[in-house]
Amino acid sequence: MIQKLQRPTSGVAAVMLCAGMPWVASAAPAQPTDATEPAQAIQPPSIASQTAQATTSGSKASAEHGDGPVQLHSVVVPGRAPQSYRIPQTSTATGTDTPAIDIPQSIQVIPKTVLRDQAAQSLADAVRNAPGVYVQQGEGNRDEFYIRGVKTKSDFFVDGLRDDSEYFRDLYNVSHIDVLQGPAALLFGRGGAGGIINLVTKQPERDRIREFEFETGSYRHLRGTLDVGDAIGQSGAYRLLAMVENSSGFREHDYLHRYAINPKFSFQLGDRTQIDFGASYLNDKRFADRGIPSQNGRPANVSREKFFGSVEQNFAYSRVSAFNFRIKHQLNDHIQLRNAFRVSENDRLYQNAYPASAVDNLGQLKMKAYHHPPTA
Repeated sequence: MIQKLQRPTSGVAAVMLCAGMPWVASAAPAQPTDATEPAQAIQPPSIASQTAQATTSGSKASAEHGDGPVQLHSVVVPGRAPQSYRIPQTSTATGTDTPAIDIPQSIQVIPKTVLRDQAAQSLADAVRNAPGVYVQQGEGNRDEFYIRGVKTKSDFFVDGLRDDSEYFRDLYNVSHIDVLQGPAALLFGRGGAGGIINLVTKQPERDRIREFEFETGSYRHLRGTLDVGDAIGQSGAYRLLAMVENSSGFREHDYLHRYAINPKFSFQLGDRTQIDFGASYLNDKRFADRGIPSQNGRPANVSREKFFGSVEQNFAYSRVSAFNFRIKHQLNDHIQLRNAFRVSENDRLYQNAYPASAVDNLGQLKMKAYHHPPTA
């Protein structure tokens, strides 16, 4: 910035070049002097003194006009922290709690937050979140999938123990689901080459648990679940999980009735030994419906609600009872011994009458029926 100063009376002009600091210089008129005496140069104020002056002036102005810093009142926004869909580690692939990033196999973990947010109530609903898994119809009234193109109806596990009974599994007591893809015979023994599906169930905790959920929907859908638990004494815990459902569908005479209960207990024996045991029971009865027959290469021209079969004889049921026991002993900080077993019994029956031919030009068709006796 170039500023022209007041011309002294002696006739000598003074010009000052300032750079960097936008200050304004001023000077009083010079007194007449002898023409032979040189004019006195005007000295600018120092930067330090100028900064101090500006600060003082700013403070005074802020105090006068209320422009200074103001302390605002705190604002509290109530809410619930978002739940993560990520489970950092699992024991399905290795038998020990291992970070998922260190598992040298393809494993998809479906956490309970996903199951809850999607309102998944069956294994078929849950595994749609796992790439490479295709849901099969399961005509034998069972869970059935293709894992990496390999069909499986028995590669199911509960807490790492085989559960190859043929039935439709419910998720009322499931914490998360692990889908391990690829051969897994080294850890799980016999099985298909596509992979395995492991249901990791909720375990007893020494915290107080009180949860109840109820839902209703179209076609007289009613469902309720219960989850309660607490500590037992100084070293134990229990957990009780239960479910009941009564639903219908858009098809004539359709129904689904099922209920289940799963009590669990856990006790700490000393500092290094823990035992866990529990029992479960599932009763599932549903209407068996094989759908609408064909006519002239297309579905018969009837309403989609129309049922073809026997109202009294078309049904299927499963009664699955199971008991499991596990003991863990910590030898030292690096070695742990575990032993577990599971025993289950499945009493099931299904039978139905169904269209066995297309509808002819007279509007007639053949019917067949079968009866699958109870099996254990």
